[in-house]
Amino acid sequence: MAAMRLSAKMDRTDSGTPWGFRMTGGKDFGAPLVIQRVSHGVYGLDISRHDLLLIVCNGIWHLLSNDRMYKSPNYEIRLLQGGSKK
Repeated sequence: MAAMRLSAKMDRTDSGTPWGFRMTGGKDFGAPLVIQRVSHGVYGLDISRHDLLLIVCNGIWHLLSNDRMYKSPNYEIRLLQGGSKK
């Protein structure tokens, strides 16, 4: 399967509602930012484990992206589906 780029704006009504996925890596860990786990449908997006996150909240640092996502009711995500083999 060829890798496919996806851009989407994600919105939620309550900042206490989980986004539905976890990520690992990031520039601060010397590894690409990658989807680690998908716990349930992610607001209509078809994302999978090992998809490569190109940009989350205008950054590629894990701790900064995670903090912004946790606090924000919306953000922009860009990823490369099928972009990471492991």
